[in-house]
Amino acid sequence: LICMQERGQVAIFVIVALVIVGIIVVIFAFKNFSLGSVIDPTIQPVYDYVDECTKSIAIDGLYVNGQSGGYYDVPNTKNENNVPYYVLNKNVKIPEKRVIESELGKYISKNLDSCTGNFTELRQFRISKGRIKPSVNIENEKIIINLDYPLTIKKSDTVWEVKEFKNIRVLASYGLLSSVASEIAN
Repeated sequence: LICMQERGQVAIFVIVALVIVGIIVVIFAFKNFSLGSVIDPTIQPVYDYVDECTKSIAIDGLYVNGQSGGYYDVPNTKNENNVPYYVLNKNVKIPEKRVIESELGKYISKNLDSCTGNFTELRQFRISKGRIKPSVNIENEKIIINLDYPLTIKKSDTVWEVKEFKNIRVLASYGLLSSVASEIAN
């Protein structure tokens, strides 16, 4: 009878130890995992509006910047059509990916307000905004935009403070096309 009790205690001890080890594994596995911020459903229309405007402006920016060789602010070495030279006097001057990302960020920063229009379409809210600071990452098949775009959103007696909009994705093969252009010029 004593032997059976000892076996039962050992079994319970082993089960508790496995549960503790399991919890530790889960904690370490998800240590760097973020669920992201939960958006209050009341202000979801604001998030959706900024998301759609950012995508629209980014697509416009890809077109406009693409027409000027990847630049928003065209460098001085350009032709009469305002297109920069990629090869001049046997020197290759193709803008690096980080430059193209920065130029698209400039376009978004200077033009996003034209889409949001002081949020007049969202009449149920009073929205005051801060300075737009985009961060653009061009990948082969998509562009990821993160906006530092502080907004104060008021509805009735409730106030929300939003600091950023993350992971706005635009499907575009711009990165792939840029690398092909680099290969051709080199």
